[in-house]
Amino acid sequence: MITSNKVTGPDGKATTAVSIDNKFLSDAFVQLKDQGKTDQTPVIAIKVGNIDANSTTNVSLPVSVLLEGLKNSNAVIRIYSDKESYSLPLNVLNFDEIARSLGTDSSKVTLHLNISVASTDLEKQIQESAGIKGATSLGHSVDFSIVAEGNGQTKEMKDFGTNYVNRSIGLSETVDPRTSTGVLYDPTSHDISFVPSVFGDNAAGKQQVTIKRNGNSIYGVVSSTKTFDDIQGHWAKSDIELLASKLVVSGATDKDFAPDHAITRAEFASLLVRALALSADASAASFKDVQATDWYAGSIGAAVKSKLVSGYEDGTFKPNAQITREQMAVMVAKALSAAGLTVDSSDELLNKFTDNSQISDWAKASVAQSVKAGIISGMTDTTFVASANASRAQAVVMLKRLLQYAKFIN
Repeated sequence: MITSNKVTGPDGKATTAVSIDNKFLSDAFVQLKDQGKTDQTPVIAIKVGNIDANSTTNVSLPVSVLLEGLKNSNAVIRIYSDKESYSLPLNVLNFDEIARSLGTDSSKVTLHLNISVASTDLEKQIQESAGIKGATSLGHSVDFSIVAEGNGQTKEMKDFGTNYVNRSIGLSETVDPRTSTGVLYDPTSHDISFVPSVFGDNAAGKQQVTIKRNGNSIYGVVSSTKTFDDIQGHWAKSDIELLASKLVVSGATDKDFAPDHAITRAEFASLLVRALALSADASAASFKDVQATDWYAGSIGAAVKSKLVSGYEDGTFKPNAQITREQMAVMVAKALSAAGLTVDSSDELLNKFTDNSQISDWAKASVAQSVKAGIISGMTDTTFVASANASRAQAVVMLKRLLQYAKFIN
């Protein structure tokens, strides 16, 4: 039914190959038919042995059986050990498209789900990268990946669109969710960055972090505590400290945050990209006033690809213009969509604002969505003030509400 074979390569890295009998997997899908009719997501859980440092577990799944199973169920394949787990909703992958890219048909494609625990050397690099940002790595970083194989070729699956897939890492020590976060480690730039992550207990009652992202990479957990001299007594102090400690926002300087300074369109777009853990892509920032060398080019390109932003009719983005509250609401609503969330956009939600006629027509649906989700509220109980410029503190508060609404942080 389920067999495994462990091989150690010349580099000392161990790989455990796990294979599942086709009939066993097919029968598991049949058993999911009735479960799929309930409110619960049907899950096929495959337990693997513990994965040591510098080793990989590779679970092979024949696409022909997966396609047959998907006809009757929106199944999730969950690979798990005592410390790691990876839950893959099969409907996030287009198997026909994958097969075409490999020059074959889906019946001849095998999907490999890999969980690889970082080596001591890699952990050291991650610890150094965390230290540069004033954080401490908690160790046990894990590389989650999916590779499709067929026709003598392979293709790595890195982009799941608006589908944020869960993977979990068990923690060896109890941490404070307010001062800890999951991070993505980029082995090319040697940089760490925030990734949506929620802390809780696993089935054994031990703390774990569940990392959510629409792609695969190397993930770890860091802890940091940050504050700024100029936010003491400020109304947004706790939210600024929360997102700064999670590496989502940074100060204007090492000591000051400048909470009441206005925020630009480029700055807010960059914050949204960071909050959603999107990959930078300067080539997609095709605006007349955004150059590839600008610090925000990669973020704006990522925001364009994920449909978070659009420019003006003259082909500009106006990156350095101060962002208005209605512009911010539009970006927030688009971020909700990029995270796979649907929110009511009825204009009736705006009736409580006596100045709702001043909200631009192109922004009304998005403002309604942002208000409905509790991410943005009026300047007062009865006024929205659409054209007012937003401050850095207001941006942080909206960002925190967005992350909590999407269940991307505790």
